Amino acid sequence: MEENNKARWIAMRATYSRELKAQRYMEKKGFESYVPMRYHIILKNGKKVRELAPAIHSLIFVYGSPVDIQNAKSRIDYLQYMVNSHTKEKNIISMIR
Repeated sequence: MEENNKARWIAMRATYSRELKAQRYMEKKGFESYVPMRYHIILKNGKKVRELAPAIHSLIFVYGSPVDIQNAKSRIDYLQYMVNSHTKEKNIISMIR
């Protein structure tokens, strides 16, 4: 596999808080993905309920080769790359697996 197409974590955003829908789609396509989650308290029927929800709306990390991610991403319009505003390059997350 050439270096440019090596699997890596890529930061993406799903418009209108559809990060969990995007995560299900990408995992169905065979990608590993991660949406940072946190618990928060909401009121339901007058009772406080602890609920798990995305910590940062719209944020999703997807692991795979750029070519494979692009092929899967091209089928859903609400999933977009997060890019560096200065260099216009995709945000690649460096981490040890």
